[in-house]
Amino acid sequence: MYIKTDSKNKIIAIATEPQEGFRGIEEDDNLSLAAFLVQVQQQDDLLYSDIQLVRVLEDLIQVLIQNGALRFTDLPIAAQDKLNRRKILRDSINDLNLIDDDQGLI
Repeated sequence: MYIKTDSKNKIIAIATEPQEGFRGIEEDDNLSLAAFLVQVQQQDDLLYSDIQLVRVLEDLIQVLIQNGALRFTDLPIAAQDKLNRRKILRDSINDLNLIDDDQGLI
């Protein structure tokens, strides 16, 4: 395992093979490596949470439109385009039965 550090010796990247700017892990790096891995896991958790929230917002917008509380055309064109694109992608994936729509999982 190899690490890349910044000017304050804080780990900013890890690699399984040697690369330019990376060095081998030393015993002194254990705490920094653990902190880095926790940070990476927290970023992954936040990204996963963001993905789940996007699905909630899509569903909320759909319910508001169905109930007449919001008109699709009231949304900015860019938002309409993004929602339409996601609907097309989701429909094509659902057609292939790759997503369990209740869980949103592949």
